[in-house]
Amino acid sequence: MSRIRRSLSAPPHLGLPRAKKTVIFGGGAMGCLWGSKLAKLPDMDVCIFTKWTAQREKIMANGGIYLESIDGKVSLSPCIASSSPDWIKNEFGLSDFGFVFVKSMKDTFTSGEIAKTLLRPGGLLISFQNGMGREEILTEATDAKVRITVGT
Repeated sequence: MSRIRRSLSAPPHLGLPRAKKTVIFGGGAMGCLWGSKLAKLPDMDVCIFTKWTAQREKIMANGGIYLESIDGKVSLSPCIASSSPDWIKNEFGLSDFGFVFVKSMKDTFTSGEIAKTLLRPGGLLISFQNGMGREEILTEATDAKVRITVGT
């Protein structure tokens, strides 16, 4: 947990703002791009939920995601990764936001089912997936326990 730098910085009893937490569903190109960009925001902690063991291990070993810009500059976006919803809930904590970047309808439904256990009450689940019907799938999978918005 030492890789997540801000979550522990503001104890609740002090009344200070806490870091916002985001879980990214899908560790492909778009999930990692958005995750790395969000991780650079002040007071934003990011966890990538990925099925890929090698990717999870690489992100954890590096302490985040490396991005290379068009001018060749390389930067590290500090974040963590896991393929275990229980680990995320227990070690990272509940998230304020979830972003869905998976490709298949089955994985969309599964992401929604997991999101309802990883997002705070009233949390926002955002889908930037291609295709129609994603909102309905996520609404069904989450039992409407979180707010959902979609875009492409």
